[in-house]
Parts: sequence; structure tokens; C-alpha cells
Amino acid sequence: MIAYESRNLMRNQMNTPDSKPSMRFEYLTHGLSYQPKLYTARVLKELGRRTTEALRLGGADDYQI
Repeated sequence: MIAYESRNLMRNQMNTPDSKPSMRFEYLTHGLSYQPKLYTARVLKELGRRTTEALRLGGADDYQI
């Protein structure tokens, strides 16, 4: 969806350089400040451990590890 809105914005800016982004694009990019998050292997391992722990505590007995 972000790619679709980005394409529309770039196309509009080619025709009208002062065109503004759509509200949908602003919402999708959290106020035009969207930055992808990069995680290290250590952080991913910790997130996985916490997810597994939460599933066990929540009573998800049929969850296979």
C-alpha cells in the first residue's frame, strides 16, 4: 500500500511539483516519518523468547515450539 501511494505521489509531483501527499500516505507513514526498523540477531532471539514465554503463560497448550 505504501508503494502504491508513493508511486502516486511521485507521479503527481512530476506533473505538479508542489503537490502534497495524500492523507492515506501520511497515515501509512506515521506523519511522513516512516523509518523501517532493523533488528540484530540478538534482538530477534529475545523477541522470539518472549513470544514463546507469553504463549506458554497464556495457556496456548497446542502451540508447538
